[in-house]
Amino acid sequence: MLVSIIVGLAYNLLQTPFAAYYAIRGKRIINNTKFLLFEFYGDKVILCILATAVGAAFGVTTDLKTLSDGSKDISNHVRSKYDEFYSMAFVSAGFLFIGFITFGVSSITSSFAVTKEE
Repeated sequence: MLVSIIVGLAYNLLQTPFAAYYAIRGKRIINNTKFLLFEFYGDKVILCILATAVGAAFGVTTDLKTLSDGSKDISNHVRSKYDEFYSMAFVSAGFLFIGFITFGVSSITSSFAVTKEE
């Protein structure tokens, strides 16, 4: 999960100056088909990584919470700490899901840009 966050953040930081310039000027800094293909395939790769991370994060958190809830050996104090931890894990997975959705939108828009350029 952490690796997917780092890779997504790095790709996002790489794309931000180009997107800001395009939003302000209405034209691309690098007006080349290869750069559009880089955006297109980069979005697809990041989308796959984020989809995998979202599924794993929600799945593991749900399984671990179910496992700890079913255990009779845990005191109420420790169980409340576990519940806090799992709640934070669900929030983290939720942010990954939001990132997945926004990269999905980015992937669709880069698909339009590639087909428009060809």
